Amino acid sequence: MVPDHIAAQIGKSQFTLPVPFRTSDIRVSGDVTDRYGADWKEFAARYRGNEKKFNAGPDLSGWRLRKIKTYIEENLEERISTQTMAGLVNLSPGYFCPAFKNTIGLTPQAYIMQRRLMRARKLLSSDLRMAINEIAFSCGFTDQAHLNNRFKTAFGVSPGMWRKLRGHANDQLQVENHHSMASAS
Repeated sequence: MVPDHIAAQIGKSQFTLPVPFRTSDIRVSGDVTDRYGADWKEFAARYRGNEKKFNAGPDLSGWRLRKIKTYIEENLEERISTQTMAGLVNLSPGYFCPAFKNTIGLTPQAYIMQRRLMRARKLLSSDLRMAINEIAFSCGFTDQAHLNNRFKTAFGVSPGMWRKLRGHANDQLQVENHHSMASAS
């Protein structure tokens, strides 16, 4: 419990330092606002937008991050281990993982999965002749079911449905382009 005289000072103070928490998460109960009045609301309002990123550890330097991203993009179809990535940039896995997460906002394996899904989505839209199981293997998924599960979780539809929807959209675009060229002649 905060004594009244300290609470009164808090309400009058002009806070300018960043806080180590997201102020958008501040929820003030009725009891707190009844006791301390609008001071708590003003406190929270003053801090909104004055937040600073507080890392739980180190960040990766620019060259290390570029090297890891390039390696991931060039090897998505392969199994990519955390130990391999850490070794590429001369770091231990214990140091590398939190540094990667602090820099990117995702764990290394979550980032790899995100890149695999983005590549699969691109291939599904651009190469309609490539079978879905081929796309799965070329993006590093163990099989088509693995791709289906991850893709549906990420995008809300199966890869086959994504392809149908994109193919239909592309057909519509081609028809519209054909009509606009025909009317221009």
